[in-house]
Amino acid sequence: MLLKTSQYTLIAAGFGACMLFMLLLAVTEPLV
Repeated sequence: MLLKTSQYTLIAAGFGACMLFMLLLAVTEPLV
């Protein structure tokens, strides 16, 4: 139970980080 919860949390954190990175890339691309 706890392992499954931590796994989902890790997946959610990774997905959020990926989305944030893509957003940052999209914002900074015109400046480069």
